Amino acid sequence: MRESADAYLDLHFGDTESGTEQIDSGGLADRNALRRQPQTYFPPWSDLLDRVLRQQVLPRVIASHLPLPVWVDVSLVKPSAREVEQFLGCILMDDLSRAHVLIEQFAARGADHDMILRDLLTPAARRLGVLWEEDRCDFAAVTLGMVRLNQILLETSPPPELPAGMERMAGQALFAAAPGEQHTFGIAVLADVFRRTGWLVSTEPRSTRTVLLAIARRNWFDVIGLSVTADRWLKGLPAIIRSLRAVAPNPALHVMVGGKVFLDYPERCQFVGADSMAVDAQDALRQASRLDLNRTAARR
Repeated sequence: MRESADAYLDLHFGDTESGTEQIDSGGLADRNALRRQPQTYFPPWSDLLDRVLRQQVLPRVIASHLPLPVWVDVSLVKPSAREVEQFLGCILMDDLSRAHVLIEQFAARGADHDMILRDLLTPAARRLGVLWEEDRCDFAAVTLGMVRLNQILLETSPPPELPAGMERMAGQALFAAAPGEQHTFGIAVLADVFRRTGWLVSTEPRSTRTVLLAIARRNWFDVIGLSVTADRWLKGLPAIIRSLRAVAPNPALHVMVGGKVFLDYPERCQFVGADSMAVDAQDALRQASRLDLNRTAARR
């Protein structure tokens, strides 16, 4: 730093030590005054230019060449009621090749796996239940149709992709149909959605009260979800939920219900003694994720 100051003074006031230039006493005083002033360091131009390039120019250049975000118009992607009927026809006719072609066409319009579940497979399963209730399909046809829907669900499900840095499961859940319930496709959809986000999931699509209580007694669950589509299976549900809470190792067990009987009458959730009601699999996941966050915060 001292050498830099000397060079600056010599440049403007001359080199007094060499005697090549004479300066008066006033000039010498100015030089001494400058020596006493604190010196400020100015980085070399190359360093300053490098900093400007890295911090200002390059980020703007990169940002200008990034692809624009792709916005999907859901109204254009969502299949129509006619397309759902066409897909269900393939299921009932056991034409799974054609069913996969329809799914691929749906995906080509911009649908992801969750949209395929929500807007195609789930409406098809519900429509199949309506056909049974209206006696337009017999029990065998409905059962085989549900088996084929489950097969397509397994074949089209992507592998779980946990967020970077996730070292543990998000939670543990048991999903079951109410004892006696025959419509179980919703259980498969729930399991698929939860597993892909890091949950450890157990399923009991067709189970008895005794089996459900035995599973709940032996395992820790954060959430137990029960699906009901027919009114006749509601009567015994309050007693089952009370028993599940009594035997569960988790004192903060969250019981969630879903299915057609609750979609039509949401107030039934309180009647049966459940903690919440989910409209669909994504709604169930959102509610369960909030529960997991609250549990983590409480432990801290």
